[in-house]
Amino acid sequence: MASTKQQKIAESLFILNHRQLGVLNRLYVMKCTLGDPATRPNFMPGVDKAFDSAWKTLLKKFPNFDTKTAASTLQVFTSQSEIVKQMSGFYYNLVDVLEVKDNVLDLLLRITISGVKLEITVNSELTRLYLELITNYFSMMYFLTCLPDLKAILALFNFLYEQANGKTEPSFPRMVERFTDAPEAMIKNLHLDVNAHSQIIAGALASLGDLFGRRLVRAQNWRDGLFLDILSEPAKITHTALSDQLSCELLPYEVMERWVIFGYLVIYPTLTEDDDAFSRLRLALRNSYVVVLYRDEVVHVHSLLTSFLETVWTARSTSKRLTDIKESLSVACSQAPGVHSDRQLLFYMEDLRNLLRTYSPVIQRFHVQLLSSYDAPGLEEYLRPVLSRLPIEEVEMFNGMLTHLHDVGEGRQTLDRNAQLALCDFSGLRLDWLRLQATLSAKDSPLNLSSHDLCPKERFAIGCTSAALAKKFCSDLVDAICICLFNRMDEICALVQQLAPQNAVAWLPEEMLGKKREAASKSAADHNGYGTMRQGSKNSTSNTGSGGGKGAPPIVKITPGAESFRRDRAEQTQGDRTLFTLSQLCFALTYRRDIQLPGEVFDPRMILQTELQSRLFEGLNPNIQVG
Repeated sequence: MASTKQQKIAESLFILNHRQLGVLNRLYVMKCTLGDPATRPNFMPGVDKAFDSAWKTLLKKFPNFDTKTAASTLQVFTSQSEIVKQMSGFYYNLVDVLEVKDNVLDLLLRITISGVKLEITVNSELTRLYLELITNYFSMMYFLTCLPDLKAILALFNFLYEQANGKTEPSFPRMVERFTDAPEAMIKNLHLDVNAHSQIIAGALASLGDLFGRRLVRAQNWRDGLFLDILSEPAKITHTALSDQLSCELLPYEVMERWVIFGYLVIYPTLTEDDDAFSRLRLALRNSYVVVLYRDEVVHVHSLLTSFLETVWTARSTSKRLTDIKESLSVACSQAPGVHSDRQLLFYMEDLRNLLRTYSPVIQRFHVQLLSSYDAPGLEEYLRPVLSRLPIEEVEMFNGMLTHLHDVGEGRQTLDRNAQLALCDFSGLRLDWLRLQATLSAKDSPLNLSSHDLCPKERFAIGCTSAALAKKFCSDLVDAICICLFNRMDEICALVQQLAPQNAVAWLPEEMLGKKREAASKSAADHNGYGTMRQGSKNSTSNTGSGGGKGAPPIVKITPGAESFRRDRAEQTQGDRTLFTLSQLCFALTYRRDIQLPGEVFDPRMILQTELQSRLFEGLNPNIQVG
């Protein structure tokens, strides 16, 4: 057998995770292209009626179809060479899915044969990448059920390929068998794929243990326990914190939630055999009613589990699980909105990220000095007694890590800026650490390293999609700001209108008449004791007459400036709400000075300025059209 170093398990895990993300991105772009009427090809079903009869003939007996019997009907496809180019991109994206699927299953088999023991608190990086591999594999395969016109793509490209080459495309039978299933059947097939590895997957998920439960603690509880307060002990703020905190403690809850839900979906029989496993799944189901599949694509996991238990997995033991899942859905619908809304801590985390980007040279210099002065000597001291008893491969890994840590501290002072950045690239050190975990966790097993080109094909599509999303995001914010701004302008104009001469002068006669009446009533009270009563009766008569008749409600007149008086600051007027919304939107738009994308940079403030100028010009000159 080959050695663990020759197996390259660590490298394969790293590469296949990236390849799956690349394939997922291509499937996402493909779904957006087919789902958007502006980018959907005109030869696809439902766009151009000239292709309707050909599509009916092609899909009527899918996948078994005789091209010779209906060659005249399908001539509309073969007459246009542009169709072959566009269909090739769609079809070979699916071929890549099939290739990555084979590589993932091969890697899972070799890891299982090697006897790897996965424990998140022991070999955290290896366990994290393994669970990410399972999660990305589920996401990639399940995403196929979300693609529109999948059968049409397979059928049309196979027809065009058969017309050009005289035989069926080699991957077509396998893709028809696996890619056209319903979501419930897809989960069952995924379980059959990884059933041989269910024990190691269940062990990795079980190692999450209390770590997953601690992620559900509210931020307020952390604040009460001074967990987030670094100033609670000011004397220790300048001291280096030397703790035994594991890297797994820094995993986000959303990541572990996907691990638990997607992981147990592919090994669903474990849920009936292991109550602890189902309790972890139930905890995740009660915290949210959707799980992110990729970007803005989500899975309504409760309905998926319910339909799966009712149609595919119909064992007797599933009735109680089905009841628990429905109860978890009701709990999630009632509690999850309150838990996930107004997450102020996330906003503070984004502020912290910006501070780290701003002061990254200072922080980097501190940690580099710490690595060379503490970590490297400490690691060397721990390894000195045991290096003689370790295998040669592990000794080489440790020596390489020590050499890199020493070189960082010694070479930083004599190098220029670019060389310092290259020296502080710890990707090689992280890969060595991952190799070491794989070596210490597995037996010998041969595995050839797959080629990895980082998927350059979709870089242009990613750039275009990113630019479109950035423009749409800025445009939505600008539209909301303009609406609030013009609403505020209307409110200001209404307040100014109250103080206009034609409205303010109308109050003067009434004020003067009121003052004369007060003076007359006062003089009458001095000469006659009952003058006040008589004057009061006159005033009441006059007030009744001014109210529009006996029994009519009095006319309420709003005095200019009344909107500024209030008993409590908590009482917000419409103007307060408009100003608050406007300030929040402006803060969101100007939070980043620029948005950097591949090949271009967006300035949100310039977009707002241009849009405001255009709308103000249209409002002030309604008869002039702005080009």
